[in-house]
Amino acid sequence: MLELSNAINRNTLLQASMLTCCILVLRQDHSVQFCSAGHPPLLRINDSGIEPLSTGGILPGLIDYPAYQASTLHLSPGERLAVFSDGLLDSAATVSQRERLEEAIMKQLQGSSRLDLADAVDITLRRFDEFATTSCRDDATLLMIEPMNTTESETLRC
Repeated sequence: MLELSNAINRNTLLQASMLTCCILVLRQDHSVQFCSAGHPPLLRINDSGIEPLSTGGILPGLIDYPAYQASTLHLSPGERLAVFSDGLLDSAATVSQRERLEEAIMKQLQGSSRLDLADAVDITLRRFDEFATTSCRDDATLLMIEPMNTTESETLRC
């Protein structure tokens, strides 16, 4: 993350842009190492609720040699990790509309924990379309990750 931030800091075109970044390293033991640079917190989703996870790094490129901290978590069966861009929750015109959008997305993410991953993402983004204001839309990216069970991983090996 440090190298990316320094590269942005030294590039004239990129200095004029604002971006966030989240780096994930997925491991076979179902652990995920992550580091954030100005990115919204990742969400750990399970039957108990939604837990925001953040390393709280500064936006990349703002200063020379910023410090970033990586965190590691282990996903148990039945848990998911949601990674999303800020536009997923901020694409509404007013504060009250943004609050309703965030509430709808969080409720949908929590309610989708028993759905297939692709369906969970699709339904959540459809819910986003219902609440987001067209004129205020930012990019809205949603990535969901869950551990594969043993049968799935054996099936995928060649």
